[in-house]
Amino acid sequence: MTSETNHPNRRLDRTDIAIFRQLQDNARITNAELARAVNLSPTPCFNREVLCVFEKEIADRPEVMECYLMTGNADYLLRVALVDKDKTVYLRSSASDPRAGI
Repeated sequence: MTSETNHPNRRLDRTDIAIFRQLQDNARITNAELARAVNLSPTPCFNREVLCVFEKEIADRPEVMECYLMTGNADYLLRVALVDKDKTVYLRSSASDPRAGI
């Protein structure tokens, strides 16, 4: 099963907005404190943060045509359009770099 995550009409829900407000007020808040503030347990809170960052990183890459959240062994399936082999190497290396956020 798949669900498209890089969708132009995706809206943030109340919990996403509450997370961002807390982070704007205190960017150094711990995940546990943030989770308590938005009435989530730490794991779902962290997962929402990561998903929002991932979606922004993917949305900013013009070569990514589609992005699907997967179940099973793979986390995401990306459909990309690249002009040459060098771009493929760059995309793979930047996606595996933890500083890239994806």
